[in-house]
Amino acid sequence: MAFGLAPLAAQEQRRGNDDDAQVLRNATATLRQGVRELRTLLLEIHPPNLEAAGLRVALSDMLSPLEAQGISTTLDVDTEIGIREGGRPTNRAASDALVYRVAREAIRNAERHAKPSSVTVAVGYESGMTRLTVTDDGVGFTPEDRLRRAREGHVGLTLLTDVVAQAAGTLTVRSAPAAGTTVTLELPAS
Repeated sequence: MAFGLAPLAAQEQRRGNDDDAQVLRNATATLRQGVRELRTLLLEIHPPNLEAAGLRVALSDMLSPLEAQGISTTLDVDTEIGIREGGRPTNRAASDALVYRVAREAIRNAERHAKPSSVTVAVGYESGMTRLTVTDDGVGFTPEDRLRRAREGHVGLTLLTDVVAQAAGTLTVRSAPAAGTTVTLELPAS
């Protein structure tokens, strides 16, 4: 009988080692996927081309997938943006990042939900304020639709409203069925 137990114990040991190895492989794969998702999120929040190439290029890059889908796009970025009265440049990094995030959310929502034929993005500087306007000619929605979607977990614009308020700005969303949507961000110049 002692001879029969030794091979059985060795088999159990190998099976345990195989199970442990599989757990480690699964954990490693999950960790790698989490790192990839974190990198993607960081690039979405603040893409490297925003600082290197500027807001105009970053917004243009954001609109190019819509154009590839046949959606007409227009981009207008005021060349005076970031210049204070008196001609001195402002510190735009924080406001550009917030303008980018709001534009990304509005463009993403238009692409996913609005079925637009055109999207317009305009960024300007006026009376000490940086203003972003993203307009689409899509299906639009009612305030009740927005509340329902928020209850379903679609809270992008709601979360951004809080972030914008912390930056002393305002975020306004205007929409109506069959009338498209306009998202307007206003930030005081820094």
